[in-house]
Amino acid sequence: MTKQDWSEKYSAALSETNRSLLPVRIDEAQKAMVERSREIPQTSQEQQRLNYAINLLSLLRDLEEKNDLNSVARGMMKE
Repeated sequence: MTKQDWSEKYSAALSETNRSLLPVRIDEAQKAMVERSREIPQTSQEQQRLNYAINLLSLLRDLEEKNDLNSVARGMMKE
């Protein structure tokens, strides 16, 4: 895995506008980042960028899941 590989997947996840594909893009990016993280020194600058990116994608996933739950709750209230 190269820096370019995880970086491209990370960018694809951040720029995904199709909400049904977003979880897939996040998973792909996180898997690539974890793999790359295992290949490089823990003290490298790239490792710091990976940690930041992994945390940001986790936050994005949490927000998306919360948004989905809110949508379900609003739909139930309409019934």
